[in-house]
Amino acid sequence: MSDDFDLFGFLEGRTFPEDSVKVYTDEKVAYSARDLINEYKELSEVKNPTTAQKSRLKEIEKEREEIRAKAEETAVRFHLRGVPNHVIKELTDDDTKGIDFLRLIGAVVVATESPDGKRTDVSYSRADVERLRDLLPAPSFSRLHASVLELVVASAAFEEGADAGFFPNS
Repeated sequence: MSDDFDLFGFLEGRTFPEDSVKVYTDEKVAYSARDLINEYKELSEVKNPTTAQKSRLKEIEKEREEIRAKAEETAVRFHLRGVPNHVIKELTDDDTKGIDFLRLIGAVVVATESPDGKRTDVSYSRADVERLRDLLPAPSFSRLHASVLELVVASAAFEEGADAGFFPNS
């Protein structure tokens, strides 16, 4: 038996960061929440609120819980897993040196979860992600996109931290 270190075997067994992101699909609920948030913020900044203003703040808190419950009924969770460098390289356009972000999202999203907790493993094509982009509310797709990018750069941030002394290099 050899005591040699198998670098390639070691690297093939490495793990990747995982995360999930919840997005909401009911734009009407989101819009009503926006108005409520603005009213709450405005009233909570009043230095000496009247009894009516205090009462309205309590009403808003109750309405906020109702809106939160409605929003949760339309929430979809995307489960994400980082990808190895060779996948990112495959998604890079040789002419522009830019990454095809729709294909990257397809590579990183590994499962979806319905509002009632049913999880389905997925493998999205670029066309699937284009359809997602068209069907999801724009802020929800943007949140998914940002979460994918954050996950993909997590490894780079770790390496920078290790080099900066967070984990002293030996």
